[in-house]
Amino acid sequence: MNLTINGSAVKLDDRQSTVNLDGDRATGESYTIAHHVFNEKGRREIMVAWLLYLDTFTRIYQSWYFAERNLSLDWSETRPLDAPALA
Repeated sequence: MNLTINGSAVKLDDRQSTVNLDGDRATGESYTIAHHVFNEKGRREIMVAWLLYLDTFTRIYQSWYFAERNLSLDWSETRPLDAPALA
């Protein structure tokens, strides 16, 4: 998923998802890497984060909806966008 708002850009890369069904309820885990490019005091920066979403879903009239979503931040780093790559 890509999103751009007011000069900031966000990209989410879903790396692994698991869903367990139980009738009209379900639970899921999604591992995601988020890239957020933004302006900070006139400089372009990037924030990279490894995220885990723990979700509960419910089915209502044959459609699935989020009932609950919990976010766990495993790791993040913010740096200037033009920073050299680490060797």
